[in-house]
Amino acid sequence: MKKGLWLVLAILAALALFGGCYITGRAAVPTVHATVTTPPPPTVVGTVSTPAVAVGGTYAPPRPVLVTGVTTMTAACNPNAQEVLNGLDDNCNGQIDEGWVGSGSLQITLGWNTPADIDLYVVDPSGTEIFYNNKVSPTGGQLDRDDRGLCLNEDGSPTDNVENVFWNAQPPAGHYVVRVNYYGNCDSAGPTPITVSIAYGGALVGAYQYTLSDQETVEIASFDL
Repeated sequence: MKKGLWLVLAILAALALFGGCYITGRAAVPTVHATVTTPPPPTVVGTVSTPAVAVGGTYAPPRPVLVTGVTTMTAACNPNAQEVLNGLDDNCNGQIDEGWVGSGSLQITLGWNTPADIDLYVVDPSGTEIFYNNKVSPTGGQLDRDDRGLCLNEDGSPTDNVENVFWNAQPPAGHYVVRVNYYGNCDSAGPTPITVSIAYGGALVGAYQYTLSDQETVEIASFDL
């Protein structure tokens, strides 16, 4: 009994010493799972477009304003066609009558198919009017072909049916006016259908048609570069 009593007293002393606290195990440390997100790409407002590029500079392509009675010709070119002298871009390469007339950054070509004498006039942004009596502008524009239908030249030589104004280098920015004049009927040509073709920066802007009467002058188109 004495030995058992001492055992009981030892147990009670141990309980008093530790204050009755029991350690039953270690609490688990919670695991934190971090989530990394990729931020969305920035929002871009608006659209950036590449402007049209012409030889020698960068400008928007012209949008000719036509007068009443002038119609736009439906494109009828063929990449495999041979270019002929007719005031049109026959082979779809953005040049008009190349090999026959000058083709540059800006080209304006008049063609017709009757014996009449028709004249082309182009007023550039400097106010200079390019035509048969003033063939070169200080801006670089020039009339390199002046035809008279079946009316002979002053030296008696025959002519064709095309007139052409062009700029080799970049033409000046500003306002352009294109006019045509029925100078003479040359053997009673009568009303004459004409075509004015405009090319800019290596692309055909358009071909425009009108029927002229004898002595009539018409402003075919105007545009800005």
